[in-house]
Amino acid sequence: MTLNPISATTTLLRRHGHDAGQVAVGIGRYGHPAVCDLDTLKLPALVLGGPRTGKTRLANSMNAQQVRVTGGGACIIDFKGGDDIPSYWAEVAQQENRAFHHFTLNEKSSGAYRRPHPYARTQPSFYDPLVRGNGDSKTAMLLNSVDRDGDAAAYLRTAEDVVMLAFDIADLTGFSAGKGGLETLTAILDPAALDKAANQLTVDAVLRAHPSMADVDARRRVNDLQQRVAEMGQKTRGAGNLLAGAIGDSQTLISKFANSSALGGRMRPGRDATDTIDLVRAVLQGEIVVFSLPSNDYRSLSILVSTMVLLDLQNTTSTLRKNIADVRRLTGDSSRKADATPWKPFVVQVEELGSAKSTAAAAALLGLLNKSSNEGIRVVLSSQGWGDFVAVDGTGVWANQVLEQVYNLFCFQLGSDADDQAVCGFSGQVDKRKPRMKHEIDIGGRWRLWSGARSMNSGMTDSVRETRIPLGTLQELNKDDATDTREFIWIAKTPTLSAVHTVNEGPNMWFEPLRLVTVLEPPNRHDFFGDPAAVEQAEALRDEVLDKTWERVRSDAVLAHVLSADAASVEEPTREAAAVPVLTAAEDPWAVAAPPPRRVQQVSEPVSGHPGDPDVPLPPDPGPDPWDETDSEWGLDPWDSDPDRGQAEVEKHGS
Repeated sequence: MTLNPISATTTLLRRHGHDAGQVAVGIGRYGHPAVCDLDTLKLPALVLGGPRTGKTRLANSMNAQQVRVTGGGACIIDFKGGDDIPSYWAEVAQQENRAFHHFTLNEKSSGAYRRPHPYARTQPSFYDPLVRGNGDSKTAMLLNSVDRDGDAAAYLRTAEDVVMLAFDIADLTGFSAGKGGLETLTAILDPAALDKAANQLTVDAVLRAHPSMADVDARRRVNDLQQRVAEMGQKTRGAGNLLAGAIGDSQTLISKFANSSALGGRMRPGRDATDTIDLVRAVLQGEIVVFSLPSNDYRSLSILVSTMVLLDLQNTTSTLRKNIADVRRLTGDSSRKADATPWKPFVVQVEELGSAKSTAAAAALLGLLNKSSNEGIRVVLSSQGWGDFVAVDGTGVWANQVLEQVYNLFCFQLGSDADDQAVCGFSGQVDKRKPRMKHEIDIGGRWRLWSGARSMNSGMTDSVRETRIPLGTLQELNKDDATDTREFIWIAKTPTLSAVHTVNEGPNMWFEPLRLVTVLEPPNRHDFFGDPAAVEQAEALRDEVLDKTWERVRSDAVLAHVLSADAASVEEPTREAAAVPVLTAAEDPWAVAAPPPRRVQQVSEPVSGHPGDPDVPLPPDPGPDPWDETDSEWGLDPWDSDPDRGQAEVEKHGS
């Protein structure tokens, strides 16, 4: 795109009265600032470049400007690890008075947490992506977080049935109340425990969870769930069967999250909103969240967690989409713009994506790219080369699918011919005028009779179809550490395909190298803990902001509505009570030779308040479940380190 040059003194920060429609990108060939319209950043962007070329600095600068200008939040998934990115974003959060959450894996050398910035809490935040949704959505999120081949692929379909059944029964019986998703599955994903929980299931419990369901359908639901559990118990008694293998495979996956020493037990809800990451809440409140997942230290675990985050972001966009009309009503938003949202834009930045080559993560990311822009989620990807994307599936199909979604590509110096050729091809082709080769032959003799022909031929040119950016250009971009000079080329699809941004595109200007100039970037290797007074001020502000976050969670009508279980979207079709096709034992791993009798509870008196068949009475409220008592045979909650702690004693911030 070609944008009008702006004055070098024009600032892009809201607080200084800039035009809120643009962010700074860099400096053009002739000294003019190159700026980008905020509307174009609604669509995914990609930053490529070799090590230490400046790609992270550009992504940070552009995304931080969006956060400052729009008032929205951000989620950063960092596969490099280290303190650079979390300290940068903690500084942004402090300057903008935003809640800041940092989720990280423990260092291999020590389990102690070193906070990256005084504004960060003294302990990492907790995160449980399985806390919202129904059995279908939570099962898909858990099981789709890992690559599957061999036996694991064979177990997937059966594992989906088992885990979904466990989640549904836990939710309906109240077993999951106050627990995280992994905690719930750890306790209930066992045939004996699941059978015990299923025996507590009642029709009334189903009706409380689904008020619009008819009585006869609720009774059928109880019957189906209890029969399914009984069949599972019989099927798992034999050794080496598919169902037992699926349960074992799922338990192994859960254990990776729940018991990993690198995670330190943080994949679960914390005490309250001040120490727990909730991505829906982060979007609505403009919070800043950083996931530090060093793939060099924990490749498998970093991929698992990042895939869960990407799937959670998909569910977040679905929840926001479902509730957009309600949020407009509650906030009084009257915007009529087609793609406007009643909440501020939310940036998702994925750093060093090529470090996590995983088909599961790739599928989750592509799903996010396809769904995010209409709900105000702005995705920016970063990697060292295009070959990283091609290597995900080895065919380049996934890479091309991502490229179709990208509308802005920022490319620093590349290190390979293949990457250079791919990005140059993305710039499109144009007709370039090139002069013909001129052969001067003096045949006029002494009188120069043919000199006119020589003069006429010298002004002729040919039209040649070539890529906008010539091959080899991206490998020749300047990267000078001594002068901190970083050149890059910006290819944009909107409003038209172009690689020129501060002057007009033309025969002699088909692409324009830009120089990286960041906005409000802290000095390199800045010590945020060097000034004790500044540290104390940052900690005091952090506590104040977290206190306000806690108060908003308890009092804000929009948060109360969207964060409620009823408002959560799962993007799954509603289950209808219909006949299930009969499968043979060879087709259905759940099948048994002789199914046990159904164990639906029978009652003698109908319960009023639920229209339906009067001949099908409902049981009374079953009262407390056996696991609600601390002295029951279920024992104490192993996830609760302090079961006697009352609600009044909950700390509001983690310092």
